[in-house]
Amino acid sequence: MRLRDYVLSALEDAAGESVSGEALARSYGVTRAAVWKAVDRLRKSGCPITGFCGAGSQSGGGGYVLDPSYDPLDARRISAALKALEPASGGAAYCLPDESRLYVFSEIESTNTWAKKQAAEKGETLHGTVFLAERQTAGHGRLGRPFFSPASGLYLSIVFCPRGPINPAHFTAAAAVAVCMALGDLYNADCRIKWVNDIFLKGKKVCGILCEGIGGLETGRVEAVVAGIGINLREPSGGFPPEIAHVAGAVLTEAASAGWLIPTRRNELAAAVIRYALKFFSDENLRPAMLEEYRRRSLILGREVTVHPLAGVSADGEDGSYRARAVAITDDAALVVQTPDGGQRVLQAGEVSLGVH
Repeated sequence: MRLRDYVLSALEDAAGESVSGEALARSYGVTRAAVWKAVDRLRKSGCPITGFCGAGSQSGGGGYVLDPSYDPLDARRISAALKALEPASGGAAYCLPDESRLYVFSEIESTNTWAKKQAAEKGETLHGTVFLAERQTAGHGRLGRPFFSPASGLYLSIVFCPRGPINPAHFTAAAAVAVCMALGDLYNADCRIKWVNDIFLKGKKVCGILCEGIGGLETGRVEAVVAGIGINLREPSGGFPPEIAHVAGAVLTEAASAGWLIPTRRNELAAAVIRYALKFFSDENLRPAMLEEYRRRSLILGREVTVHPLAGVSADGEDGSYRARAVAITDDAALVVQTPDGGQRVLQAGEVSLGVH
């Protein structure tokens, strides 16, 4: 690891606390002057580092502090984090992307839109490629609904080209479990999944997932899946828009309200999400365990829900919605609900919500 990367990593780990130049120099095995030069280069590249320990200082005092809100996405650092998580992935049933397959944008309309465009043009050569963004200006969810995507979150789309027929619902379930496990690893967050694609933490939605397929006209099958993931890490400046403020939450909100300065660690989180998702996408032997974890983390099993069929099939409500109890999730990731008359329905698509609507 280069000295400047080591210094930046150490300052990030300090979470807003001061780290002395002497300590940095001693742990890396260089002079304080070398540390000062590394900090100077980081500052010139835009890193908001305060404090001073001059190149000629003999005291080693003062120390450096990195603004804990500074956490830019970086393909090289995501690649390094992936290698640290799975250094020998090449021999497994899946391969993790190297730096050349990680595309980072400071701003983009939508990572899914861009990923689909690229996958349609380049086909299987894009297998395992990931597109990431600091923020989205036109993020979208299911049915084209807008997805609020400020710079305080993490937005990525993974391109996966399956070798044979697929069940699209498995990809959505796998992506949901991947996000939950990654958030648990990094922040000890105990997340829950609301069928089919929403991640909740302490009663608030902190992540949305949209898996979209690209079909081949000649083959008649899905030739590429684009798994889009948007995670709210910190509450944006000014809060969430009024129309979603009642349901939207952020992973690090509680820590921030308690006065804890926790680094966002977006590069590490991106690496963890990518690793888990590609493992579940690639290895069918992991599917039973993945689905069991999906069921275990369900927010709705055993609870009364309102079902909103996408096609508005006949039911109790004028809009096609009806009340039911969520009783099971099948091996196809479909939701089984029990209606008040004792009958059961298997939902391959649609939406559910808790409470009466």
